[in-house]
Amino acid sequence: MDYSKTINYFKSEYKKIANKDRAINEKKYLKSPFKFYGVSMWDSRKISKKYFKELGDMSKKDMWNLVDLFWNSNYHELRRTGMHLISYYQNKLDIDDINNVEKLLMTSTNWDQIDEISAHFVGEILTKNWNEGSIYLIKWSADKNFWMRRSSMLSMLIIIRDKNTDIKLYEKSRDLFFKISVGMLDESIFSDEEYTTEIMPKKMGLFFIRKCIGWVLRDMSKYHPDDVIKYVNTNKEMMSGLSYKEATRKLSDEDKKKLI
Repeated sequence: MDYSKTINYFKSEYKKIANKDRAINEKKYLKSPFKFYGVSMWDSRKISKKYFKELGDMSKKDMWNLVDLFWNSNYHELRRTGMHLISYYQNKLDIDDINNVEKLLMTSTNWDQIDEISAHFVGEILTKNWNEGSIYLIKWSADKNFWMRRSSMLSMLIIIRDKNTDIKLYEKSRDLFFKISVGMLDESIFSDEEYTTEIMPKKMGLFFIRKCIGWVLRDMSKYHPDDVIKYVNTNKEMMSGLSYKEATRKLSDEDKKKLI
C-alpha cells in the first residue's frame, strides 16, 4: 500500500478548503500545540469517508501504519483523519488493538481527541473484551497525566448509557466506574503537576476530571437513576459542585426528592 499517496491526498484536499480564521480560532479554543488547516469536522469526515470507501478494505497492519503517519503529522486535521480511519473500521477493533489505542491516548493533547478515542475506540474494545480491557482502565486511573485519568472513566460511557447493554456488563462497568471515580474525588492525592500540561493550567485539569465524573453519572441516570442517587448520596460531601450538578441534572423531579 502506498501510504505516502494517501497522506498527500489529504494534505492536498485540506489545503484546498483551508480557512485561516477558523484555524486560528480552533487552535486557540483547543489550546493545541499543532498546526491547523481550519477544516471543519464535518468536511474532514466527509472527505475521509469517501476516500476510505473507495480505497476498499485494508488490513489491520495497513490501518495502523496509516494511523501512525497521520498521528505523527504536525496538523490537527491529519491526526483527526487518523481517527476517522479507525472509526471506519471500528467494528473490527479488539483487545489486540488496545496497545495502539493506548499510544494515541498517551500522545493526545486535548479533549476532542481523548473523548472520541476513549468513548468509542476503547469502548468498542471493552464491549468485546471486558476482562482484559478493564485492566488498562485501572492502570490509566493512576496515571500522572490527567487526560489518561479522564480516559479511564470516559471509556465506559457507551456501555453505561446504552439501554441495550448486557446487564452483567453494565454492572461491571458501573462498579469499576464507581471505584475509579470515587478515588478521584479526593483531589489531594494528585500533585498540582498531575493536573497540568505545558498548555493547560491546574484549574483546567481539575475541570476536565470533575466534568467527566458528572458526565458519566448524568448519562447513567437515564436508565439507572437509582445507581446515581446512591452514588451521589454516598459521596456528596466529596463531590465538586460541577460533578454534582452534572450528575443530578437529568434526574426526574421524583428522583431528585430521593437526594439527601
